This record gives sequence, C-alpha cells and structure tokens, in this order.
Amino acid sequence: MNMRDVAFQSPTLIAPDAMEHLPKTTAAAGFSRPLMIVCGATTTFGHLHRMRSMAPPPGRAVPFEVRHTVAHEDAIAEALSLFHDMSCDSVIAAGSGAALDTARAVAMLASTHAPLAEIVQRPALVRAAKPWIAVVPAPASLVPLSDRIVADVRGEVGTPTQRIAIDASRVRPARILCDTDCMRALPPQTVAAGLFAALMQAAETLAEADAPHANRALAAGAVRLIAGTGGLLAGVTALSDPDATALRITAFEAAGMAALSRNGRSIGAASALTLALTGRHGVRHGPIAAALLPAWTAMDGHGGAAEAALAPLVAKAGAPSVAAALTAMRDAAGLAPAIRELGLEIDANVRKQAEALAGPDGAAAVAALAAAADAAGAMA
Repeated sequence: MNMRDVAFQSPTLIAPDAMEHLPKTTAAAGFSRPLMIVCGATTTFGHLHRMRSMAPPPGRAVPFEVRHTVAHEDAIAEALSLFHDMSCDSVIAAGSGAALDTARAVAMLASTHAPLAEIVQRPALVRAAKPWIAVVPAPASLVPLSDRIVADVRGEVGTPTQRIAIDASRVRPARILCDTDCMRALPPQTVAAGLFAALMQAAETLAEADAPHANRALAAGAVRLIAGTGGLLAGVTALSDPDATALRITAFEAAGMAALSRNGRSIGAASALTLALTGRHGVRHGPIAAALLPAWTAMDGHGGAAEAALAPLVAKAGAPSVAAALTAMRDAAGLAPAIRELGLEIDANVRKQAEALAGPDGAAAVAALAAAADAAGAMA
C-alpha cells in the first residue's frame, strides 16, 4: 500500500505525494490567505515553490521562514505580526518541528488575542485557534501530535534564553500531510536520528508505572513498528530506497504513536535533558536521543522496565540487552556514541534548564542521567 490515512488526533495522510493534496485540503478547510511557515530545509529541498504554487488561491500564500532549531519567542512574534499585517486567515506549516511549533503558536495567539507570557501562565485562555495544516517531511517533525509547544523565550537581561513548554492541547491541525518523498530526500542519518527521538518518547512512557493503558499501548506499538522496520540496523539506507515507500510510511506511523504516547504526561528526564541541550547548543533532538538512550536504559530504576518494554529491539538486534541493542542500532546508523562527540557539554545551565522542564519529580532523574551520560562520554 503506497498511502495511508491514519486516525491520529488530527486526520493524517501518509503518502509519497502527500504534498499534492495541499490544494484540495486547503480548499476544503476554506483557506483564503494562509501564512506559510517553513524552515530552511524546506527551501533547501525546493519544496517551498511547490507549496506556494499549490496553496489556493494561487500566489496568495504569505511565506515566513523559521531559522531556529526550536520555536523562538522572537520568530513567533514576527510571524504573528505578519499574519495580521497581511490579513491572513489561516496557517500552513512545513518542515522542522521549529516551523510547526511556530505555526501552532501563531494559530493560537492570532485567535486568543493574549500575549504568549500570559498564555503560558493561563493555558485555559486558549479556547480555539486559527485553522492550520501541517506538511511533515520526516517522522521527527510530527510535533503537531504533541499536546505541548516547546519554545525559547527571553529571560532577564544577562541570563540565558529559557526553554519552556506551552499547553497546546486545544491547537490541533485540520489535517496533517506526511510526505514520504520528502522523507526520501533527507539524509538517512537524519531519518535515523528522528526514529531514535521517537524511541526515547516511547521508552519514557513505557518506563512510567502510572502511565495510562492507552499511552502504553501507543508506545509499545511504536517500538514494535520501529523494530519491525529493521531500518536502524541496516544502516538506514533502506529508508532512502525509492521502492521502500511502505517502510517510510511505517516510520511515520511509529513516530506518530510515540508522540501521542506522551500526551498528558510530564516531560521525562531524557526528553528534558535533550531539550535543554538543544536549547544551549542549537543541535537537533535526534542525535542527542541516540547518544543518551543507551545510558538512560542502563540507569537504576529503568533497567527492568526498559528491558521489558524495548524487548522487540533486543530480539531484532540479537543483543544481550536493550542498551546493547540501541548501541548496535546507533552505530549502524552512523550516529555519535556520546554527547561529547557531538561537541556538547552538560554544564550547570543545561542541568538547571532540564530540571525545570522535568519538574520537581524529575529533577533527580535528570541529575542521574546527566552523570550517566558524562560517564558514557568518558568511556567512548
């Protein structure tokens, strides 16, 4: 099957030509003058021109490019101003998680008429959002399924930018278009890193004893799908094979299930540390997840839960443990084995921001994971 309609929280089409459905989708949603928020990769791969030509009415889409690796307060404000100045009525977002989270924030703020700082403190102010559609080129960009927006906001003068999570449970896209041809054009390592990010989300859900059954089922399904693709063990070149459309569809489904499994849950220690590192160094999530996951699974308190939850990976890799299976997959994908080899450092500011994201209940786990990651880096 070369296409799939998935009943995620928003109707989702996964197909090689998903972007070609943009005219019909925007017309059905009644878009007249959409703000088109894209990331640099979208323009690099030549998709922006195609999207603008397909967004009806022709030539009416207003482009805005996001250059940060995570949604940023300044970019959100600039895009929101453009939305109003150009009399836009809707939003189309394409590309990275930063572009999609920026779009969600704009759709929310344009409808709510309250400043971002106030919405952070009073999420109940958000009762609706301007209509928006997401065009997703890779599994790692399925952030519209998450119930939170991750954004960087300015702190006090002389202090680092703060990374925060904003409740976005009321900001669902009218439709998500996942284009497997766009995914095929990406470097295989980028796709592999995104699957590691999905594994991190699923693993954190499965390690939580109090996670609802529905969340655990989604996470377990994501792990089974990722293990079943075999892509991470095959050096992920299969994910770029022109004839591997079904494999790419499965990768999107797995990432979507992993993202949904975290809804209603607090940010886990591994995700919090990953977000803090990306905030400090501007590196994407996936490579950090690949470097952190083996250390996370080996931590006290996760060993038994992780071994049981991620057993499909162990069987696929023929490895003695989850950590060994993840290491084999990471090495096959050509991803860095340690945080230090990515040129990153878990310093006091990173730990502080990670602890703030994880909350009081997760602070100890963040500290333990940071120590484990440092030790792994020393041995790498």
